[in-house]
Amino acid sequence: MAFIKGQLAQDEFYHGEPWTIGLKRYYDDLKTDPQTFYFRPLQWNAPSLRDLPKQAVPDFKNVPVVDIKDVQVIPEYKFNIKY
Repeated sequence: MAFIKGQLAQDEFYHGEPWTIGLKRYYDDLKTDPQTFYFRPLQWNAPSLRDLPKQAVPDFKNVPVVDIKDVQVIPEYKFNIKY
């Protein structure tokens, strides 16, 4: 879960893909307050895992999994080109 100013900004169930968060709407809040994250271990018997392709399901070995491999902030820009 991602929090800004102590409020839940976005949460995400594991689905085998990177978690992308759009931050533009939080621009002013992030100037003064940090964004914080709370991760809960994924359990081997989580109901949401049934909908995933087999290759996206982690190897649990009957223990919960939390595996954060990388965190990146990648700016995204949008503009119009007139010709």
